[in-house]
Amino acid sequence: MPSERTRAILGTRAFLDGLVHPETLSGLPATIPGALQEEARALLQHYPCATEIHRAHHALSQYFGPVLSRRGFSIDPGTELFSLWGFKAGWLISHDDGIGVSAELDGVDLWYWSKDQKAVLRAFRRACRRAFLRRLLPWLAPPPVVLEATPESTTNATTQPSERTRAVFDAKRLLERLLRRRSEPPDAPDALREYARWLLRHYPFEFEFELAHQALPEWFGPLPEREQ
Repeated sequence: MPSERTRAILGTRAFLDGLVHPETLSGLPATIPGALQEEARALLQHYPCATEIHRAHHALSQYFGPVLSRRGFSIDPGTELFSLWGFKAGWLISHDDGIGVSAELDGVDLWYWSKDQKAVLRAFRRACRRAFLRRLLPWLAPPPVVLEATPESTTNATTQPSERTRAVFDAKRLLERLLRRRSEPPDAPDALREYARWLLRHYPFEFEFELAHQALPEWFGPLPEREQ
């Protein structure tokens, strides 16, 4: 399912962050092998964040589900937003680095993100009003699809599309390696292997990220083995 795929991608990011900072993720052992921590830290430099997976969802909703709030490995469905202007397609979602609103208003996909919840809600209400008025006055400009200011932490501007895609599959190889008890690191706790097993159950296939590359080449690069 697309929602499970998105959950696995962002769950893997949470898992990598938990390897670097074990205290932030419930269920992980307090001591993580140093080599494993360094590998996770390197992957996090380029691994996709929620903003980038949200873009993939809107471009390929049949493969990638909507971005929902993440607390550990549980999914919070967020808060459904209603508007006096007749729209109820908005969701208020709390992330580690800010507050987001995802909505579809008369075929226009919105993605508002800010550290200020009031600013996000004001922007959503203005967008609903504009969408309603466009039904009466179709020459009006559509509502903006993003807020003018997006927190820098939502995406890594220094990451190249090819590095982002490579990080996804390097992380998958790390998870697969954790399941093989005789592989490195041999001292990985069993709890890590169970997390890895859970994530791999719905991890994306290569062809899905090839489609993401074709739809969003400015965000996702070609599969590593196909690079020239």
